Amino acid sequence: MEEKEQNPVKSDEIGVPQKVGQFNRANQEKMATEPNNKPENIPAIRTYSGDVQEYIQKKGTSYINAMAQAARRKQSSNSISEDLAPKPYLKIILGGGAAILLTTIIAVGTYFWFFAKKPTESAQTPRPPQALIRADHENIIFWEAGNAQNILTALQNALAKPQISGEFTYLPAKKTENKQEKFLSSAELLKNAGIKTPQDLIDNLAGFPTFGAIDALGRNETVFLSPISDYERAFAAMLRWEPAILADYQSLLPQDKDLNTGKITFEDVVIKNNDARALKNIENEIVLAYTIFNRKILIIASSKTALEQVLERLISSPPTL
Repeated sequence: MEEKEQNPVKSDEIGVPQKVGQFNRANQEKMATEPNNKPENIPAIRTYSGDVQEYIQKKGTSYINAMAQAARRKQSSNSISEDLAPKPYLKIILGGGAAILLTTIIAVGTYFWFFAKKPTESAQTPRPPQALIRADHENIIFWEAGNAQNILTALQNALAKPQISGEFTYLPAKKTENKQEKFLSSAELLKNAGIKTPQDLIDNLAGFPTFGAIDALGRNETVFLSPISDYERAFAAMLRWEPAILADYQSLLPQDKDLNTGKITFEDVVIKNNDARALKNIENEIVLAYTIFNRKILIIASSKTALEQVLERLISSPPTL
C-alpha cells in the first residue's frame, strides 16, 4: 500500500494553541520571579485540635491532664445540677407534713368547738328566770346557806327605794351549789326566807317565783307570784293557812304597815274581775290578799292596790306556762 505523506502543521498556521502555550510559560516565569502576594490578614481556620494544642502550650500541661480536668469539671457540674433538682422523696416529706399539719388544726378546732366550749358556757352566770309580769327593775339576791336575813334585807332595801308610780322591782334569789350558781324555786325562796308555809301548799308550788316590790299609789308594797301544779289543792291549802298566814308571812310585808287586824278574818272580794280573799286591819285597809289567776298563778300581795297592779299586767300580757 502506498503510504500517504503527512505534512507537518506549523504553529503559526494553527494560531491559538501556540499562543496558549506561550501564555502559560510566561505566567510560570512571572510567578517564579515575583514575591508571594498572599494577604497576611486572613485568619487561619480554628479547629478543636488546634484549640487543644494552644491550651496545652499556654498551661504547660499534657493532653491527658487537660482531658482529666475537663472530665472533673463536667462531673462537678452534673453533681450541682442534681443537688438543685427537686428530689421525689422531698416532695413526699413536704406533702406528708402539710397533711399532718392540716389534720392537727382540724382536730384541735373540733375539740375546742365541741368539748372546750361546753365548760365555758356552763361556767357563765345563769340568767334569772323570766318574771311572770313585766319588771321595770331587777336586783338579784345572793342567798347564803343558813342565812335568811340577806333575803329579808334585800326586800326591805327595795321597799325603801322610791319608785315611779306602778313600777315593779324584781328580786330573784340565787345560791351556789356544788360550785354552780342556781336560782331559788318558789318553795326554796319561802323556806330560806324563814316563811312557815304549809307542806301541802309547798307541794303544789311549781317553777320559780316572781317576787319583789311594786309601787302602789306612792307606796311600795310586796308581791309574790308562783305557778301552781293543781288549783283545787293549792286553793284548799291557802284556805287552811289563813288563820296563821299573817304571823308566818309577816317578814315579807312592809315593816311600816299597820297589821293590827283584831280578829283575823279573811273575806271574799272581787279585784279586777278576779275572785280574791283579803284580810283587813282595824282601819278597814287590806293588809294581805291572795288570788289564783287563771287557775294557774298564785298571787299574794300586801295591799289591794298592789294586787290590782299585778292583775293588770297579767291581764294585758299573760305569761305562757
